Amino acid sequence: MISSKAVNAINLCVLLACHQWSGPLTTKQISQKLNLSISYLEEMLSELKKQGLLLSTKGPGGGYRFVGDPAELTVWDIASKYEQSLLSEENPLHLADIDDYELGLEQVVMNTLKSFRLSHFIDPQAIQPKPTSEIFSRFNFKPLPKPFIPQAANSVFQLHMWI
Repeated sequence: MISSKAVNAINLCVLLACHQWSGPLTTKQISQKLNLSISYLEEMLSELKKQGLLLSTKGPGGGYRFVGDPAELTVWDIASKYEQSLLSEENPLHLADIDDYELGLEQVVMNTLKSFRLSHFIDPQAIQPKPTSEIFSRFNFKPLPKPFIPQAANSVFQLHMWI
């Protein structure tokens, strides 16, 4: 079956792919959205970063971004980083100890996860690039308020124009 770590990694990639165009997410933001501890999350983030699925930026406005096209990445590509196959050499069980239904179940799960792309779980509006006017700088400054322009005379000498 699928481990909870693989499910959390899939959820993490979906979240980051949804925010791909809106800027990086910090570890704290991801932790709050997925309800995961920061230490657990950092372990997953470093593994996915090693695999080339994520990009991290340090400093103000930094965080984690999803790299690549969600339409090309299958859910199995993510889950396989955390799942151990029954047929792998690392498996402590001998092939004779594994039942046919266990191998069949593993094959069904694997084929099902391979049939879904990451983009199947993402809102199409979320992966559209936003117009450049809506994107803030990498420092995430708030937009400046409109300047206040007084609707009165600047001096006593201009009063005759307003009366």
